[in-house]
This record gives sequence, C-alpha cells and structure tokens, in this order.
Amino acid sequence: MIFSLSLQVAQICDETDFYRLSDFSDSVQELQTDLDFAGFAKFYPLQYSGIIDGKGHTIKNLLIDRTELQCQKGLDNSCEISVGIFSFSSFLHFHNIGFDNITIRYSNSNDEVTQLNVGLFVGKGHGIKLVNVSVKNSLVIATNSAKASISIGGLVGCIENALMVNNSEISVQLAINGNILSIAGGLAGSTKVIISILKQFFLFVVCVFLFDF
Repeated sequence: MIFSLSLQVAQICDETDFYRLSDFSDSVQELQTDLDFAGFAKFYPLQYSGIIDGKGHTIKNLLIDRTELQCQKGLDNSCEISVGIFSFSSFLHFHNIGFDNITIRYSNSNDEVTQLNVGLFVGKGHGIKLVNVSVKNSLVIATNSAKASISIGGLVGCIENALMVNNSEISVQLAINGNILSIAGGLAGSTKVIISILKQFFLFVVCVFLFDF
C-alpha cells in the first residue's frame, strides 16, 4: 500500500481514539486492536478525510441513532443532512478492516430539510475506496415524516466522485420508512460517477420500503 508522503501516520488504540478522528483529518490512521462500541452512548457522525488501515481488526456494535443533526444549507436554499459513521468526507480509504453489527438510523421530522443522505460508512462523499473490507450484520435505516427526499446506500448515501470497491464482502440491510421520494442502492443511493468494482466482490443487500402516507 502506498500512502501520500503528506499524510501523517497515527494509531487508533481504543474507541475514544476512533471517535476523535474528526480532529485528525488528512492522516493515515492504523487500527491497533478490535474496537467494540457496545454501550458507547451519543455517537455522532464524524467528519474525516484520510486513510484508515484496519490491520485486520474489526469495528463492531456501533450505533448511530439520531434525529437532530444540523443541516447544511446551500445557495439555492436547499437544506441537506448526511448521516453515516462519517457524515461527509472529501476522500476516505478503508483497507484491511471488518465491520460487524453496525446500525445507522436517522429520523427526520424537520420540514426545512430537503435532502437526507444516509449510508453505512459515509452520508455524502467523494473519492471513497474500500480494499479488503468486510461488512456483516449491519443495517441502514432512514425515516422521514417531513418533505425531504431520501438517498440511502449500503456504503454511501450520495457519492459525487469515484467509489471503488476491491476484494471486499458487503452484507447490509436497507430500510426506508415514510417517504416515496427515495433512491436506494446497494453501494450508493445516488451517484454522479461510475462505480468501480475490482477483483473479488460480494454484495448482499435487503431493501425494505415502508410508506406511511
């Protein structure tokens, strides 16, 4: 694996180190042990751009269950919320890492929100790459009782630049509740780019749509 010389290499030694990744963007983070987030309350989506090398370790039992995130307002008066382990990333590479029992859930009741992007790894991103990554027993849920459109993906809610998956196995369930204006995809909900899949790749996705109105 070749890393950019401009990226500082650091170590993730426990769950707190991982949760503080928003403070260390543009870095290479190397996982030193398995991380178990069971009982870890108030996990908010992170904002991080860089490389995470799992060194064969697993992140498990991570739950994001939120209802109140602040939306990003655009020049056209749009109001967008992006939810995943990482809400937004300009580039994010995962290498040699497993994810087990990850749940991403967001419930929106805010009529100001026009777009809701929900994905397991990234809500909205650019330049996402997975090499030797496994995901199992995981769930992505978007619930909307307001006017927002939903884009939900097994990996990324909305991808605006390259998404590459290499030598990986992904098993995730998707569920949308309450909005017919929805886009769902096994890898990404909405995309403006070609998704590259290299070498061995296995994807298992179950989509459930529950419309309340």
